[in-house]
Amino acid sequence: MTPTTLRTIIAKLGVNNTELGRFLGHTDGREVRRWLAGDVPIPIPVAKLLRLMVKLGLGPDDVP
Repeated sequence: MTPTTLRTIIAKLGVNNTELGRFLGHTDGREVRRWLAGDVPIPIPVAKLLRLMVKLGLGPDDVP
């Protein structure tokens, strides 16, 4: 997943970097910002989860 694709998915999910980071188990949005900057690759499991969420129309509150 590219940073551009991640930006698109974040917009579709209607969350900000901090909310996404917390959803994924991080304390804040710092790691998400690093992914968006291209400093760190987006982990494959994260990319797959986010793609599935968009495809199924799920938001963070829908995933236990």
